[in-house]
Amino acid sequence: MSIRRRLFLSFFVILGLFGLNIFFDRVGNAEREQSFANVKDAVQGQVLVSDIEQALQEQRNTVADFKVLAAAEEASLTSAEVDDLTSRLDRIARQVSTLQGLAKVGGKSADAEYQRRVLDFGDLYRQLQNDWGVFYHSLNVDSDAPSADGEATAESRGG
Repeated sequence: MSIRRRLFLSFFVILGLFGLNIFFDRVGNAEREQSFANVKDAVQGQVLVSDIEQALQEQRNTVADFKVLAAAEEASLTSAEVDDLTSRLDRIARQVSTLQGLAKVGGKSADAEYQRRVLDFGDLYRQLQNDWGVFYHSLNVDSDAPSADGEATAESRGG
């Protein structure tokens, strides 16, 4: 084999190895980016879970306080206070929706159980939000004011 052929062979082998290096570098970068995205979503999910947990604890304490006052027949809320309390519930609902979105984005089959639990939690929260909203509206002293859905309360309709 002549020097010219050895030189060409060496050049193409080096060029091929360089191409393989580029290929594996791209594949590694894509996997690394996906891993970082998964970690970012996991951290964001944990922050959301913590925020939701704290907000739910605050709501639970508020409801417990109002239940004690309602038992003593001293609980009453103005429409503005009811609106404030329901807006807090809406803010938690948005956080739960964001958490559900993060769970759906994860999309791996290993996360199917987590996704199901997050979706179930969202359904349970919507029921709880509705129940708490009804409770807050039942304490409204502005009985002739419209309720959250824009209809007049039962008391203003005479029944």
